[in-house]
Parts: sequence; C-alpha cells; structure tokens
Amino acid sequence: MVCNHAYPLDAMLIFDFLRKKTYIPMLQSNMGFGIASRYFYNGGATPIPEDKNLLKRFNKELVETLQSGKNILIYPEAALIPFCDHIRPFKSGAFHYAYQAGCEIIPCVTTFHKPRGLIKLFGRKKPCVHWNVLPAYQVKDMGNKRLTMDTAAEEIHKIMSDFFNETSDYFKAEK
Repeated sequence: MVCNHAYPLDAMLIFDFLRKKTYIPMLQSNMGFGIASRYFYNGGATPIPEDKNLLKRFNKELVETLQSGKNILIYPEAALIPFCDHIRPFKSGAFHYAYQAGCEIIPCVTTFHKPRGLIKLFGRKKPCVHWNVLPAYQVKDMGNKRLTMDTAAEEIHKIMSDFFNETSDYFKAEK
C-alpha cells in the first residue's frame, strides 16, 4: 500500500481504519513518544533501522512479509507536509519492495474537505480528513528493474494525483 503523507496522525488513523494488521515502516526517531510509541508498535509501526547492517536485514524481512500476503503501508513521498495541497513526487522504495516481492500495490489517498454542516457550525477551521482506498495496481514488468519501478511510480502518482485533484477541496490550482 502507498499513501500520500499529508496529515500528522495519518498512521494512527490507518491503524484504526484497517481490519487487517498493516505494518508501517517509520523512522526510529518518530517512535520515542512514550504512550504514543506503544500505540504505534501495537498498530504495526516498524522502526527503520539506522545501522546499515540492520537495514539489509530489514529490507529482506520486509520483502518476505509482502510475499507472505501481509500489508505494508509506505509513504513514497517520504516526508510529512501537513495538509499538503497536492501529491508530491515519489521516492522509489515502495516500488522496489513491490517489484522484489512480485505483489500488487494498493494506492491510498488522504484528501481534505472544507467543514460542512454541524462540523462547520461548531467552528472547525481546519479541513476534514478523508482516507480513500483505490483499486489495486498490478506492477507491469518492463524487462528492466529500474524502468519497471519508475513506470509504476509514475502511473500510481498520476492515479493518486488525479483522484486528489478531483475529490479534495484543497488542491494546487493547475496553471
């Protein structure tokens, strides 16, 4: 699964939304928040090791987890930009793992909507957050690993951007 990283607590929302346990790789530095860390760990957060030797093992185990049919959610934009008004460019990691494991990718999009009805009446100023799961994308083998990953990243980016621009009340205006 891939999702845009645009809401500070999006990982926590996803823990509650999905019925099937989903692993979410996170920076180790994001895991040291006391009680919140326990919630993250119980929800499926997996710290990305900082040691290069451990990172090799982590990558291998991540691919094995995907091959066993378990969900892994990766934010291909890498960094969090709260309430970002567009889908930012993707890093290749998520697509590398899907290619290695030979699995499909499920695009998910966090969209933002202007408060309406009772929520607006009670004075909410920030946008309301919606989490959307789009149809699965099957990675197409292009005969070359780099070309396959780049093609998958471009196509999924377009799918997610089109959905975000069509459904979100907050998006960057096209010029």
